[in-house]
Amino acid sequence: MGSQGWASDLAACLVGQPVDLPAGRMGAREVIEALAERGWPASRIVELARARFEAEEQWPFPVGQDIVAQGPAQWYALVGEARALLGLEGAVRAPTSRTALNADERRLLSDAPPHWGRTS
Repeated sequence: MGSQGWASDLAACLVGQPVDLPAGRMGAREVIEALAERGWPASRIVELARARFEAEEQWPFPVGQDIVAQGPAQWYALVGEARALLGLEGAVRAPTSRTALNADERRLLSDAPPHWGRTS
């Protein structure tokens, strides 16, 4: 199958649901254009990606290993190209919103084995 059959897989990876696209070789730009024709304009995909990012959920959506195994470098390049076209390059994981340790974490960090403070 390879990249010639990845159009529907890439579409599903971007929007999180099955999308039936025509068979044949389609690049990331063509897939994004085809998604727009099916009610998924780029702005909607970006909104979905950002919402998942804020919820610390995965985006792009995962695909089966059988898809990736057909050509891992080509698959990830295709997904990377789609992300770039959508302006969604950069960190995949959201940074943690916590900035301070809680009381239990502070206690654990200050805890030391009994032999550390002893001098004989």
